[in-house]
Amino acid sequence: MTKAKQSIRKICEYCGKEFDAWKITTRCCSDYCNKRAYKQAKRKKIIETAETITANKRTEKVKTDMSNRKGFSIAEVAVLLGCCKQTIYNLAHSEKIKAIRISRRMTIIPQKSIDEFLEVNTPYEILPAQERKPVSDWYTLLEITEKYGIKYRRLRDIINSENIPEKKDGKITLIAKNRIDTYFRKQGYDETIQNLSEWVTLPEFREQYSMTEPAAYSFLSENRIPKKQRNGRRYYSKLHIDKVKNKGQ
Repeated sequence: MTKAKQSIRKICEYCGKEFDAWKITTRCCSDYCNKRAYKQAKRKKIIETAETITANKRTEKVKTDMSNRKGFSIAEVAVLLGCCKQTIYNLAHSEKIKAIRISRRMTIIPQKSIDEFLEVNTPYEILPAQERKPVSDWYTLLEITEKYGIKYRRLRDIINSENIPEKKDGKITLIAKNRIDTYFRKQGYDETIQNLSEWVTLPEFREQYSMTEPAAYSFLSENRIPKKQRNGRRYYSKLHIDKVKNKGQ
């Protein structure tokens, strides 16, 4: 025995009722609905074609009616040039097309101004695409978090918001070095602090100056002590800490 085909539960595109279809291509529940849907689609296509023809004729009529005139409104110039009204306003504001303001709500553009605009502007040409400089140097995510002392989540926010180029090298994500360095330079980051030989951890800092953890965090934050991340541990610049401490003595 041959196995019966499995029915597909569908909704009729014409009447909207649910029905069991035996083919994926079936769109209507009955022959009646199928004929009505076909006529409806055909009528819709005829209406759309008629509306397109009417719109084209209307545009041609406007152009013909305006052929012997010496001045046009913003909307009429937009029709003549085949663009939107805002483009014409922009051309008038930049004085690429000379316009005359008749009143607060009425602006006229002389035919002479349109002719001059079309004559002065150079013909259309394909502009050569600008060559982008290849990115040659890349950071890993770990290198960035350690160098600038930030967490991965914050780094990901920066990469996304600044559209910084990235690529994959196997499973490793690489980030454009020059773009990252430029971003942090604009934020006031001083690269010379990475060359400091003395860095202390928070416990070492607290022990040296006998400070509680909240007081230590408050001191480091208020005085903007440079920090960096290495192997999951955060270090603070001893030189900057000593400078602030010596000032207070």
